[in-house]
Amino acid sequence: MEAINHHIESFHPTVPHYRRSHAPFRRYLPDDISITSMWKDFKEKKAESKVSFNLYRQCVRNKNISFSKLGGEECELCLLYNTECHGHVNQQQPSCELCEQWAQHIEHARKSRTQYQEDGKASSGEGETVYLSSDMQKIIVLPRMPGVKTCMFTRRLVVFHQTFAPLGHLKSKRREHRVLACVWHEGISGRKAADVASAYAKAIEYYSQSTDSIVIWCDNCGPQNKNWTLYTCLTLLINSPTVSLTQLELRYLEKGHTFMSADSFHASVEKSTKRHKNLWNFEDFSDCVEASAGSPKLASLQCQDFRLWRNGVSARKKDVQCRPHLRTIRAAKFSKGCTALQYKLDLSEQTFKQCSFMKESLLADPALPPKLTANRGLELQKAVDIKKKLCPLMPLSKRQFWNSLAEDKNNLDLQVQKSEVSESSESDLDNDDDHPSPTEPRGSCMSSACSSRPSRPSYPLYEGIDPILAAEGRQIEYTRGDGNCFFRAISRELDGSEVNHGKWRDMVCNTIASQPQLFEQYVGTTIDDHLRDMRQLGRWATTCELYAIATCLGRHLYVFSPHPGQGDNAAAYRWLGFPPQEEAVEVVGGHDESVHPRYITLCHTHANHFDRIRPLLAGCNCEMQPPRLAGEEATMDLT
Repeated sequence: MEAINHHIESFHPTVPHYRRSHAPFRRYLPDDISITSMWKDFKEKKAESKVSFNLYRQCVRNKNISFSKLGGEECELCLLYNTECHGHVNQQQPSCELCEQWAQHIEHARKSRTQYQEDGKASSGEGETVYLSSDMQKIIVLPRMPGVKTCMFTRRLVVFHQTFAPLGHLKSKRREHRVLACVWHEGISGRKAADVASAYAKAIEYYSQSTDSIVIWCDNCGPQNKNWTLYTCLTLLINSPTVSLTQLELRYLEKGHTFMSADSFHASVEKSTKRHKNLWNFEDFSDCVEASAGSPKLASLQCQDFRLWRNGVSARKKDVQCRPHLRTIRAAKFSKGCTALQYKLDLSEQTFKQCSFMKESLLADPALPPKLTANRGLELQKAVDIKKKLCPLMPLSKRQFWNSLAEDKNNLDLQVQKSEVSESSESDLDNDDDHPSPTEPRGSCMSSACSSRPSRPSYPLYEGIDPILAAEGRQIEYTRGDGNCFFRAISRELDGSEVNHGKWRDMVCNTIASQPQLFEQYVGTTIDDHLRDMRQLGRWATTCELYAIATCLGRHLYVFSPHPGQGDNAAAYRWLGFPPQEEAVEVVGGHDESVHPRYITLCHTHANHFDRIRPLLAGCNCEMQPPRLAGEEATMDLT
C-alpha cells in the first residue's frame, strides 16, 4: 500500500483554487491524466507487484483525489438525505434534524434557481441591467502534454481563469455584453481573496462601459465570492469617481445546486484545449480561451491589474452585533453613494436590509489600495524542473515564455499543499525533540533555558532579521514547520515546549466557536467550515486565529511581518498588533495569569511560517516594553 500511495503522490495532486476550508481534504488531478494511465504506469514500474486496477482505484479514492471534470458534482446534503433512509425510501419516518435541514436547503435551491431563470429571461431583452454569472475554472496546469509521462510526474504552472458570463445562450449576446475571461498564473499573482477581488474589479471596468447596473450570480464559495475583502473592494470601487457603475448586486445559488452559464463556458474551454491537444505555455491556453464559444473577451491580467485589497471590516462591537453571518446572506448589493452593506437573507424578500461594516479610517479615506509593482514569481525549484525536464520536449518557439518567467526561491508552490518551511510528515508532529526535560520549569515565563529545539535553517532572511531584532533586545527562536507552527510557537511561549500545540489549537477553535459573530469578519468562509478545517492537525493558522489567541488569553499579540508588495527582505518587516477582541478567558475554562507573559511576540517568516520571538537577555516579555508599531491602522491578511 505504501508503494501505491507513493506512486499516486508522484503525480502531484493539486489543491483546489478555493481555500481548503471549502473542500478541506480533496485534491485534483488535471484532465490529461486518467486513473487507467496511472495504474498502467504503476504496473510497468512495479512489474512484480500484483495490484489490481480496482485496488489502485480504491487507493486513489481513499486519498480523496478527484479528476477535474465538469458536470460531475452532486449535492452532498441531498445524497446524505437520500441515503439515510429518507426521501423516497421511507416517507413515513417522522421529521428529524436532517429532514428539516434538507427541506430548508431544497427550498433555498428552488428559490435561487427560479430567480436565476427569471434573470436569464431578462438578460435576453433590451434592459439596461447586465446579468452575469461568475466562477473560477477548476484545476489548470501547464504545460499540458497528454501521453508524456515526464510531464505527468513534473510539478507544473498553476493557471487561474475567473469567468464572467452573461446568462442565457452565450452566442446570442451583444458584443459589449459577451463573456469576459480573466486569466493569470501563479507567476503573476496567487489565488487569495484579494486576487479574485481584482478580477471582479476588471469585470466592473469592462461592463461599466455599456451599463450602470450589474447583477452577478455566484456559488457559495466564501473565499471567492462571499468574503469581507471582496465586499470592501466592491464598496470602494462603486464609490470611486473613476467608476461610472451605480449599482452592483451579487446573488448566490444554493450550495450543491450551482450550475450556471460560467460553467457552460468552462466546458467550451475544455473542449477547445482538447482540440488543441498540446498546450506548451500560457499563451497557448489563452488562445484556447479566445477560441471558445461566445467570442469571449480575453483579459490577461498583469501585476498592475492586481491591487492589495484587504479586509476593511470594522471590529467595533456595535458594528459586529448588527452584522449578519456571511453564510446566511443570499444577496448583497453595493450602490454609489452608499458605504453600507445591503443584503437579503432570503431571495424572496422585497427589500434589502442594511448595516455598516467598514472601518472609520476607510470611510474617511476611501482611496483605492496600491497596485502590485512586481510579479509574484514561480517557486524556483519548480521553474528549474520545468525548464530542465519539459522545455527540451517543446518547440523552440514555445520556450521563451518559460525562460522569461519570474522566479522566487521563497515562494510556495501553489500546485501542492506544502508545509510552511520543512517537509515534516504527520508522524513528526510529536518528535522527541519537542518534549521538555523533566527538570524544565512548566507553567512559567520561559527563559532561554527552554527545551531542546529543532535547528534553525540557514535562510538569508534570518541573517537580515537578526540584527534588526537584536537592536530591540530580541531574537528569533525557530519553530518546527509542519503546518502547526503557529500553535507550536504559542505552546513554546506558554508551556516551554512545542508538544502542546494540539491543546492550544483546541483552545483557539473553542474561542472562535463560542463567539462566531466576533470572528466571522476574519474568515473567508463560514465559521463552521473554517473550524472544521482548522481543528485538523497541520492546518495553517490564519488572521482569525491570531485574534482568537489574543482574545483567549486576554493579551496582545505582536507579529513581525513583511509588508505586502515590498518583497520578502528584512527591510520590509514591521510590527503588527493583534489586540484581544473581547474578554473571553472564561470561554476556555480560565487560564492562570502567572503562566503566560504580558504579551506574545512572533515572526511571520517568509510570510508563510511562524517563529517565536523572545528576549535576548530578559527572562520573558514581562520585563520588556512592547514593540513599537508602524503607527498606521491596517488589517493584514496573514493567511
